[in-house]
Amino acid sequence: MNWENIGCCGSGHSPNEQAWKLFCLEMGLNYLKEISGQPPAGCQLGIMWHDDQEGRYPTIGLTWDRPQTEPPGSYLHKCELLLQRFDEAVDWVEIDPNHAIEALEEEFGDEDDPDDEDDDSADGDELGDDYLEDDEFYDEDDYDEDDYGDGDDYGDGRSMH
Repeated sequence: MNWENIGCCGSGHSPNEQAWKLFCLEMGLNYLKEISGQPPAGCQLGIMWHDDQEGRYPTIGLTWDRPQTEPPGSYLHKCELLLQRFDEAVDWVEIDPNHAIEALEEEFGDEDDPDDEDDDSADGDELGDDYLEDDEFYDEDDYDEDDYGDGDDYGDGRSMH
């Protein structure tokens, strides 16, 4: 199967950097599917893992199984431009989990009772139980682009169009 990189979006400054990067890419992927429509027949948008000297990292790309050696250029170019536009439009620093938590604490203070047994921060986990570890949130070995569907429904039979 052929693969062509489209790009990436988001930032990686959260305490759970890998999960945050994947969350950002999934938002970008959903945006592309919504705006650019269905990929050409035999093609699929997805997240792919790459290896380099610094380690593993994910990006959004286009796969195709057609016998051609070249990707569908116009669709690919449209997705590259849309992803760049999406990335530039989102203030990733403002929505980064670290920044959001700090802003909430500044706004509301620490409303948790330090003597409360259910206090998530009492065990040193500032993000609480809702923010999962890398392997719990997203295991790149278990990634199956079929889980994301074809982008034309909400997953419960209702059509987006």
